[in-house]
Amino acid sequence: MTEQKVTAEDFERMFHFEEGTLPEFIRRELDNVASAHHLADAQEQAEYVLDFLKRIDQKTITRTKAENLAAFESGWTENYNKLLRDGASLNSLKPGYFRGNKFLRYNNQLIVSDNLQLEFDLFRIARHCIFYKYLNSSDTICELGCGSCQNILMLAELFKDANLIAADWTCASKKIADQLGVCLKRNISGHVLDMMDIKDANFIPPGSSIVTIHAFEQLGTNFAGILDFMIKSRPKIVVQYEPVLEYYSESNLYDFLALKYCRKRNYLENYLAALKQLEQEKKIEIISTYRPFLGGVLHESSLIVWRPL
Repeated sequence: MTEQKVTAEDFERMFHFEEGTLPEFIRRELDNVASAHHLADAQEQAEYVLDFLKRIDQKTITRTKAENLAAFESGWTENYNKLLRDGASLNSLKPGYFRGNKFLRYNNQLIVSDNLQLEFDLFRIARHCIFYKYLNSSDTICELGCGSCQNILMLAELFKDANLIAADWTCASKKIADQLGVCLKRNISGHVLDMMDIKDANFIPPGSSIVTIHAFEQLGTNFAGILDFMIKSRPKIVVQYEPVLEYYSESNLYDFLALKYCRKRNYLENYLAALKQLEQEKKIEIISTYRPFLGGVLHESSLIVWRPL
């Protein structure tokens, strides 16, 4: 069985860097990842599909908004306690749902790795690629749906002088953000914001950069309010790494399964179409949108970069 590794050239292709321009710190980070893998054979594919079908048939796969909020409040509280106990690190802020799996969607195929945390390792590098490419000239960066604030920590380490704003619907996330500001002696502010029920929020200075990572996926089709909020905030750029169901192909087995999973979870849908409509109305400009084909175990995200006009 032929073993392969994820290379710097792969990340340049996935995140649209020109050949040879991937930053050295990202290359070093990739060198330290155990990325050896092989394409799933017939038996492994059958194992994956069977497990997938069992997962999406479970009653617990769907939750009410209240149940969802309670689950995230509990999860991020665990990260807050780890932050207090162990200090600011990617490990203390790592979301608990990265439990590890030998399977991974990658390059429109299914791969198998002995590194059960390969999904998380590559996701970390993907975020560094996205942040470096699209946010490196930002004075103020706001993350909506900041969760455990791991992205805020990564942004603080990458951009030493940037002001950082962290917003999430949980109180635990605000506590993490505020504590990070104390730990790092940085201008980091936390805010409680329910993206499904926007009130009179006004905490993003005009000209800021907005980023969302795996946050809008929870909105389903209920994104009109937060989209209007972002446009009215007048950011210079919005960078989103979220599920984009339009990029899946129902003729591909793994995409078909991912679609079933996302729709069963009521994940983000029709968002890209809404942005394209706003672009036609000359209210926004879509700078870039594409699918890197770097997945998780069950589904994957695509990149959308835009700005209001």
